[in-house]
Amino acid sequence: MPHFKERSQLQEGLDLLLIWFRDIVHYHLEETTAIVFANHQDKLEAASMFWSLSHTTESLQFIMEAKRKIEQNVHPQLVLEQLTLQIQR
Repeated sequence: MPHFKERSQLQEGLDLLLIWFRDIVHYHLEETTAIVFANHQDKLEAASMFWSLSHTTESLQFIMEAKRKIEQNVHPQLVLEQLTLQIQR
């Protein structure tokens, strides 16, 4: 939370998280040309071992839901706490 002082910064952070999980999906599907964080190949490999394809796509949905809640002025800390719990399941 200390990194996100404004809602716009929080939205940008969630956008980066979306890209990261999207890259994990592309890694699972062996679509390496579509990966944005290509310089973090070893971390992507480790993440793809930890998160299954179905859990990764479900996490993408949770992140999109969090973005909508931030736009609807839901308290940012509550949104991030809920998102963290949802992704960890």
